[in-house]
Amino acid sequence: MLAETLKRVADIEGVERQPGMIIGSATHARISRETLERLGEGEGRVISEPSGKNTAPAAALACLAALQENEDALVLLLPSDHHIGDIPAFRAAIAKAARHASNGKLVAFGIMPTRPDTGYGYIQRGEVVDDAFTIARFVEKPPLADAEAMLAAGGYDWNAGIFLFHARTFLEELGRQKPDMLAATRAAFEAATIDAKGDLTPAAIHWETIKGDSIDYAVMQDTRLGMVVPVDMTWSDLGSFQTLWEMASLDEMENALIGDVLAHDAKGNYVRADGGRPVAVVGCEDLVVVDTSQAVLVMPRVKAQEVKQIVERLKADKRVADY
Repeated sequence: MLAETLKRVADIEGVERQPGMIIGSATHARISRETLERLGEGEGRVISEPSGKNTAPAAALACLAALQENEDALVLLLPSDHHIGDIPAFRAAIAKAARHASNGKLVAFGIMPTRPDTGYGYIQRGEVVDDAFTIARFVEKPPLADAEAMLAAGGYDWNAGIFLFHARTFLEELGRQKPDMLAATRAAFEAATIDAKGDLTPAAIHWETIKGDSIDYAVMQDTRLGMVVPVDMTWSDLGSFQTLWEMASLDEMENALIGDVLAHDAKGNYVRADGGRPVAVVGCEDLVVVDTSQAVLVMPRVKAQEVKQIVERLKADKRVADY
């Protein structure tokens, strides 16, 4: 998925793109470096966060690193867990967003809702500006009744979590709204450990003082510079096991079976064996079963959005690794 994310933004007509940058957990540093090398982007950088601080500090790291290479750099922030079916439509949207970002705007990408989904954030469109809209407000993962009302009213997009902005503009806006976050991130970046490949690990002594937050809350919901570019590109954020089941290759009983799995008299299940042992399901219907080296998850598919709560409990109880 890291590779697919990088490949879908390669060779965009009229865009001079620098080698990719991957930001994530230190546990993913090796696979991130291997991915860059395999795609011929070995001059790109891997930035390994000592711990997860959500997307705003990660974006700030990207901007600080980008400005070292180019003082006029635009940063396209791409989550690596997305499926995008229509790549030409996505690239066309990037070209639109780049024009607004070059004029000092912080641009979000919006997806037309197809259902009242409570697992996505929503962006309400404001005034029309050429081929985009100002942002009237963000609504983060609303209750079902609110999601249904927004779809009925129209003028709302799902927040894809993809952003494009001038690196300097984002840092200035983050500094205006969250000066402590920017100061700590900058200090961690400037005191970072850098290896022979140029890969960077922010200094934990500064990084761990950051109170993590998302771009949406830390910057976008209160900025006057926000824009949204709507795009229809067959998008999914693969953010739940339900979505993974929908995107998977299914057997004749509509089971998605990944790894060493045996299913008997079972229908509509998502079963993944990542724990190094076989997993068998018998007489089950519409379940999620995931076996890892740390824990085993069993839940109804319709409860897929609730997995976050149980993971947070496991982390709080120190029963699984935090990052």
